[in-house]
Amino acid sequence: MRLLGTVIGAIVVFFLLIMTVVRGTLSSDLNALAGKQVAAGADAFATSVTSRADQTRFALGQIAAQENLRSALRRSDRASVKEILQGMQQPNGLSWVTAIDAHGKVIARANGLDAGTVAAPMVNAALRGRIVSGLTVLNAPDLAAEFLTQDAAPLSVVPAVAASVPVNDEGKTIAAIYGGTMLAGDSKLIDTVSHLTGGKAAFLIGNRIAASSLENADGSPVVNVTVAARPGYAGSDRENGTTYFVNVQPVSAFDGAPLGALWFGVPIEAMTTIANHATAVIALLGILTLAVVVALLVLVVNRIAKNIAERSTEVRESARALGILVVGSEVSSDHVAQARKRLETVEALIDRVVPTNNFGNEGSRLRTLTREANDDIVVIDTLSTELEQRMRDAEHRVTELNDTAGKLDRLVRGAQHSAQSP
Repeated sequence: MRLLGTVIGAIVVFFLLIMTVVRGTLSSDLNALAGKQVAAGADAFATSVTSRADQTRFALGQIAAQENLRSALRRSDRASVKEILQGMQQPNGLSWVTAIDAHGKVIARANGLDAGTVAAPMVNAALRGRIVSGLTVLNAPDLAAEFLTQDAAPLSVVPAVAASVPVNDEGKTIAAIYGGTMLAGDSKLIDTVSHLTGGKAAFLIGNRIAASSLENADGSPVVNVTVAARPGYAGSDRENGTTYFVNVQPVSAFDGAPLGALWFGVPIEAMTTIANHATAVIALLGILTLAVVVALLVLVVNRIAKNIAERSTEVRESARALGILVVGSEVSSDHVAQARKRLETVEALIDRVVPTNNFGNEGSRLRTLTREANDDIVVIDTLSTELEQRMRDAEHRVTELNDTAGKLDRLVRGAQHSAQSP
């Protein structure tokens, strides 16, 4: 039925508009949530790096505080120093630990060559009596000397969380302990942060990934790849075939010098999946609701259609009856007009046949009655004409009502009726 179809169409359009608004609002809220998650993840990444630096500084401080280490340094016993370093490296998850004398020469390494020099800024600071920790980089010679080249491959420069503490003996700095954890290779720091925050993390040197939890198709970490995002950027970034919502924070070395950036992101697809799932659930509920509403509408509209059809039939019957009355009024009006003409003829005939003086009062009385009858006929004719006009107006109004009822009937039933004139 046309009315039912119109109502259902309006409901469907309204439902689609609601779905569009809900989807837009949901996507906006999820994007805002993703932004907060990314910012929180980036902060957690930075906090984890700082925490790891503090742990490294504490572990190296324990080594430097050992009396047997100072005793071995006084004796220049490289083997004992190496053994002490090796004993502390693995339990503390350090990639390397090196002892350097006051002149910057290597005394011993936990897993490298006991030779060479170390000119790292952290070591120089420790030899001046300072305890320092934070982010640094290991270049190719450093990696080779510590036997870390294979772990760092294919990179020749890798970021690391490191610390350096002085070894004091009788108030004099006699050596420095330098060690740390690479953020690449065998380091689990980035993977741990990614697991805890539910996103992906990477460390950038310049605009290249030096370490990350992003994975290639074979499961290996994505490294040595150029990224478009720059420090301070927050937004979308496509890496390794996946689009992420990212936050890139600049980082500095322990001495404040610019070092690189921490990249953290969550896949936009995850947000889209949530939005699609929520939209599907809302759509399903909407369809079920629409089905119930349509069922109720069918009942209501059928009842309305029945009532309108009944009223339409009544209006048509009334129009036919009124049409008969109009015809009757027209006939009555014709009869009155004919009676008036006859009465006027009789009045004229009386004037000719009955002179006033011959019949006295009876003649006058006859003329008076004739005139009064003629006046009554005039009044009746006037009233009949007015009644006829009003009946025609009523017929016109009923015809309009009949047409309206027919239109309502067609709207409800979809039938192609035409108004029938009585």
